[in-house]
Amino acid sequence: MAYATGCRNDLDTRWRKNKKTRQECFHIRFHYLRSEEVVEKCFIEKLPPHIKPNKKSKQVWKGLDGAYGEYNVTFYQSFLTTRPASFEDDVHNTWSSNKPSTEEMACMVVTGTICGESTIEKNAYFIVFQRGFEKSKLTFEKYHGIFNEIHSKQEKYVPKLLHAGTEDNLCEFETRFVQQWNFLRTRYNSIFHGFLSFCISFGTFYVMNIKSDSTMNVAKLNDLFKTIKERKKKALQTATKYGKERTHVRVPYIFSFQPAVFSSTTKLRKIIEQFGFTRDSDEMKRTTMVKFKYPNVGKHNFDENGELFRIELSENKWFMATVLPAQSSAQLTRIKYGLKSFRNVKSENISKINLKLIETATNEYQMEPSCDIHRATEKVSELYSVTNWFGEKKVKLHIKTTTQLKGDAKKLVPCSSSKLVVLVLPEIPNRDTSEEELRSYARHIWKWAIEFAEKLKLALIPETDLERENTLPPPKNT
Repeated sequence: MAYATGCRNDLDTRWRKNKKTRQECFHIRFHYLRSEEVVEKCFIEKLPPHIKPNKKSKQVWKGLDGAYGEYNVTFYQSFLTTRPASFEDDVHNTWSSNKPSTEEMACMVVTGTICGESTIEKNAYFIVFQRGFEKSKLTFEKYHGIFNEIHSKQEKYVPKLLHAGTEDNLCEFETRFVQQWNFLRTRYNSIFHGFLSFCISFGTFYVMNIKSDSTMNVAKLNDLFKTIKERKKKALQTATKYGKERTHVRVPYIFSFQPAVFSSTTKLRKIIEQFGFTRDSDEMKRTTMVKFKYPNVGKHNFDENGELFRIELSENKWFMATVLPAQSSAQLTRIKYGLKSFRNVKSENISKINLKLIETATNEYQMEPSCDIHRATEKVSELYSVTNWFGEKKVKLHIKTTTQLKGDAKKLVPCSSSKLVVLVLPEIPNRDTSEEELRSYARHIWKWAIEFAEKLKLALIPETDLERENTLPPPKNT
């Protein structure tokens, strides 16, 4: 039986309650098994009492990736626990103590309440002020610009230097890039982590749940960012102890990066042409990404004909740097560098049996009535590139018009105005690249992106328009 998925309305409740305990549902995938029996023998039978498998949720797929021969079985199951704060540690400890021999090769992924969520690697997140250093003091200024709708009820702030220096903090950026690259070199496995991708994006950066009476410098802020996973876990553990709902957990100093929104493709084209970009094709590529509430198996990507061509499984974040340029007065030209790995299932490995496809129609998509949509996005892309961007390395650039969609009866229809965003995808160094070459690469992406961000200001929708209302006019395509 090949990899297949569908839409069901059961098992979509995260919290299960009774008179004595509250249970939370997690999902676990085992990749590259020779048989499903090894999971029962080496894992499920060894679990501590507070973790119980949901037998009805069990799914087994074969042929997920034929490139690995007989290691082609994937096992997926939901588990209920009364101790969500310690769940991940207990699961990993159980697997580490009982995992099978290399002859029965297996990789486990704990995916949490939504299958396909991100894994943050150690020290991946950090922020760099172009003219600020570790001891530089910060102030937090109230922010009223564009934001993620899930943060609509939270106060948002922008971190700013009290006193900016005169020299660039390029050295720290270089050092952190090399540090994370070396960490990736020792931990990354293409079989388990998939392909590597590097992306540079531009937008706004804000912080929430700040403590107004505390002093803060850049080093302390970075300590908070790189420990976000541990702090969330601790807050959940405390909330569970006192019987609070997970949705009421408040974690200090959480942050968000939102893509900048541009006013027209004409302005963007003029800017990118100045940086040597040429268009790869006159064709506009239209795709739709859908996440179903059940089954929670990654992001489903459909082409313009409604055919599923890829399922994106969980991603690993290795290097996530946010740079705040010194000269830019526009909040929307902050820079985010993201080095990630992705495991994808391609169309040739996906069974069309019981698969719920979408059908395109004018300004909408027809859906199966049983589908329960978590979220969906339509993207229309223009692709540009530059050869010999850094040495012989190439860089690609996407101008994307994105539209959020929502489920309405049997249809997917737009639920927001379209947004025009820019993504830069540089070719990355080889994994065994020397430290000197890595530092040279880091210097290049630092300087290039800061110069590019400064030029992009000319194509931005004015921030005053974004502050007046957090809704956007449609982009102009000319």
